Amino acid sequence: MSRRTFLAAATPNGALESFTRRIAATAQFRTFATTSRRDVKHITKFTPTSSPELDQLLETMRQKIILPSFLPAEQRSKLYNPKWEQRLRSDPITIEIDGEILKFYHQDLLGGDIPETRRLLKDIILKFRTAEDFANLQPLLEGLHQAGRKLKPRQQSQLARIVCERGQYQALLECARAVKRTGFKLETHEVVLKLLTTIQMKAVHAGWSPAATKQALRHAEMVLEMLESEDHAPRKRQVGTEWVPGTRLQTTPMMILAPLHLAAALGDVEKTTKYARDLLHVWPADKKLITAQLDMLADKEFHDVSPSHQLFVLAPLASGLERAVGVVEDAGLREQLQARARNLREDVEERKSRCKETHLGYEAYKSVFEPAAREQSAQA
Repeated sequence: MSRRTFLAAATPNGALESFTRRIAATAQFRTFATTSRRDVKHITKFTPTSSPELDQLLETMRQKIILPSFLPAEQRSKLYNPKWEQRLRSDPITIEIDGEILKFYHQDLLGGDIPETRRLLKDIILKFRTAEDFANLQPLLEGLHQAGRKLKPRQQSQLARIVCERGQYQALLECARAVKRTGFKLETHEVVLKLLTTIQMKAVHAGWSPAATKQALRHAEMVLEMLESEDHAPRKRQVGTEWVPGTRLQTTPMMILAPLHLAAALGDVEKTTKYARDLLHVWPADKKLITAQLDMLADKEFHDVSPSHQLFVLAPLASGLERAVGVVEDAGLREQLQARARNLREDVEERKSRCKETHLGYEAYKSVFEPAAREQSAQA
């Protein structure tokens, strides 16, 4: 029996056939509205911040940039296709992810519906103030990584600067530890230097209390350990016609000087001696520290920064080297450290002479050396 004959026999007036067609049409029209599930373990969610404006910026990033990346490719393409605009107004794409039902409406790529990720990220980071705000940093970077938005080196540097200057460097460390989810690699010289300098200054500002100094040493060593891992391996760089591996930053003298400083401040002879030997291996006696550092790098950016910025980095390193001279027990090692300490202190004093007292570098110099001078005077 044909389909037409069967329907006619079942409903002489054709009501069943008409009803069947309506069901089919309705099912076809409601394809998007039907909630489907995606097997995703975690979806980006933000916690309340210190300001409604920041909450709104984070929600915009979530709705416009991050959440669409969880859609299957076919549905995501329809989301931005003008042909589907009218359809999606009344029948949005609906999907359940991680227990949350999400609805997606048409977004005009050319009409301003999609904010520029770089600018939006900058606006968000600049409004981070409190610990509650920075609790959203890792979810934010995870969401951007999920959405395929890779941070450029300049964005990474800007992020590190803001986070560290606001006393929340540990939030950045956590993002680096979760690099597979956040995409935040410790691969640029500026970012790693900023982190290590901030870690040292944290101990300085705590008056070198044993607890704060031990924590700072752990964090500095954590940075070097991450730099050893393949997850944080530097990108290859082009030299002539060949691509060669980038510099492993943990092998450069400035990076080694940071844990050396903290180990010496704790009076840890074993660790101070180890880091001192590692340092001499990569810092030739006939070179200035900056020259030895830049000789190992693909870029020469440290020469281009202001004297204040250079002083901010060099002052704690010079102080640490001077401390190490008084800690190591090997006479030959001590003599080699002392020669480098004198040269580095000369560089520090030269940068200081070009800074105003209000500059960040000058303030770091005072924080590092004035307490040490008072301590030496008291012991004399």
